[in-house]
Amino acid sequence: MGAVLGRLSTGWGLLMQTLPILMVRLGIYAAFAIGIAIYLLIFSGLAWLFGRFGWVVMLFAIIGLGGIWVWVRRYLLYMVQAAHVAVMTELIVHKELPKGVNQYQYGKEIITNNVKDISILFAVDALVDGTLKAFTRKVANIVDFLPLPGIEKLAKAAMAIVDRSLTYVDEAIFSYWLTRRDQQTLWASAKDGVILYAQSWKELLKVAVGIWLIGVLSFFVLLVLFLVPGLAVGYFFESLKLPAAIFVVVSAYVINLALYEPLGLAAMIATYHEETKDMTPDPVWDERLTAASTKFTELKDRAVESMAEWTDRGSTDQSSK
Repeated sequence: MGAVLGRLSTGWGLLMQTLPILMVRLGIYAAFAIGIAIYLLIFSGLAWLFGRFGWVVMLFAIIGLGGIWVWVRRYLLYMVQAAHVAVMTELIVHKELPKGVNQYQYGKEIITNNVKDISILFAVDALVDGTLKAFTRKVANIVDFLPLPGIEKLAKAAMAIVDRSLTYVDEAIFSYWLTRRDQQTLWASAKDGVILYAQSWKELLKVAVGIWLIGVLSFFVLLVLFLVPGLAVGYFFESLKLPAAIFVVVSAYVINLALYEPLGLAAMIATYHEETKDMTPDPVWDERLTAASTKFTELKDRAVESMAEWTDRGSTDQSSK
């Protein structure tokens, strides 16, 4: 785990260079947390009015909260995260940003100037994620490196941990494309990025899993910190016990996402670029991935199609990659 902490230290240095865009991200999460509090108070009042059927009201509140979070995460925070990745990538490649630039606008312009339809990012991400998971299950022996005792008996839980940690690798591969956006389409770079990951999978996956596990630990630390005031509210206000419990869990989760996720992301992106530096995609790993995942085959097909279209219209116009 010491190596992972070292990677996080590197990520911290990168993250601090993107403090302005980090504050934008924190502002959105803070607004969401305040919105949650207001939302729960409103539904708590409605639950009180409905008396013994109040639990039905709170059930709808929880379901609605989940839907709202999915929307915020997918359509509001996704662009902020993509812009953040773009800014971090520029710092890794060029060591600095243009003087006086607004980091969020700068990162957003990089994305919008190179991706006409943001939904393409979701499509690429789905294929990359599916390929990485298939590769891990069929090629990578996770028992060899997961830092957990008796891992053989916990294979399913271990695989769930690995699957969750791969979200950091997805973003690192997206960052790889940003370094090659003038040479390849998003589809082609995603395909090559996955191959490079496969060539260095042991170190990259070890770091990704370590980052995720530390993130889980930080969530529980925050949960304990919020638990004390939450218990106090529930003790003095009987009708607010359930809303207080929901708010404690959601707040710990949201704050952990706001503070730790960008750090883990920065660490993974920096690690990916360091581990794959000067490497080229190996045809042998291309064949292995093709055998391991139908998602990778689909990704390859899209890469070939997009590069053919890109070449036909000229490399100066990539707006519809």
